[in-house]
Amino acid sequence: MCSAKHSGNSFVTHYTSSCGPNDVYDLFAVVNNGASVTLSGITLKFWAYDTSGVSLVGSITTGGCLWNPTCSHNLTGVTITSTNFSPACGPSTTQMANWEFTVSTTDTTVLSQGTSWVGLETLVNRSDSQAFSPGTAYWYSPCVNTSTYSTNSHYALYLKGNLVTASGGTPPSCRPLPTCTPSGGNDNVVADILGRQGTPTPTPIPGLITSAVAAPNLSTGGEPIKFRVNLNSPARIQLKLFALTGEQVFSAQDEGNAGLNTLDWNLQNGDGQAVASGLYIYVLRANDGQSQETRMGKVVILR
Repeated sequence: MCSAKHSGNSFVTHYTSSCGPNDVYDLFAVVNNGASVTLSGITLKFWAYDTSGVSLVGSITTGGCLWNPTCSHNLTGVTITSTNFSPACGPSTTQMANWEFTVSTTDTTVLSQGTSWVGLETLVNRSDSQAFSPGTAYWYSPCVNTSTYSTNSHYALYLKGNLVTASGGTPPSCRPLPTCTPSGGNDNVVADILGRQGTPTPTPIPGLITSAVAAPNLSTGGEPIKFRVNLNSPARIQLKLFALTGEQVFSAQDEGNAGLNTLDWNLQNGDGQAVASGLYIYVLRANDGQSQETRMGKVVILR
């Protein structure tokens, strides 16, 4: 799971104003207790689950206003978009996600400290207006009828694409790429994504690593990938896998011996959730305490 990067303490509160079998109205408030931010830099995301095969669509019923301590400015340019993804995932079979909703605004007004964006209301339904399948109780972002704002970790707030620390938001693990930038190194966004998809040329000078390959480098049907590393001498081996955004999705390490060593990846992230189909970048690094050598490459997952 990716971690929050932004150090401010704005956060999102939520309550569901109406939760029916075929439409859900959500009412949100964004409370800023930290430094001033521009509204257009804020995005709000939440996640739904539906197995009907029919598109889920969202709309903005009320764009909301700035409140301090009364409504002083009605927001403009508030929109919501929906994105379907596969495979679905969630912490349990009754809390799942395969749809992502993103709320944003083009309003460039400043949300100053002590000011809130309140009264933001969204509507979600199926494009055919039929009942959700299997139902809203299965959604990753829960549908709970209440009349009180409260923080909830299954709705998340972002500033310029970074998950806000104090929001407590936890995106579903199968949909990390557009939702946050993790803390920690990303190997210079994995050598600028391997030179924009070009494969780096192996270093011809003999070093710690004699050879490093991914087998297979195209995984279909959930086949695990084995990273086979030949070493000239004993060294610690570290494996990291990144999405195309530079986000780390998996890491492993082992004490390698001279000769062939193998590190396995079962196509899951660090939380044990299956990663989505797509292109991933691997970084293999060997370190014997005196010298270090790195190899990079690409693997593709097709489910």
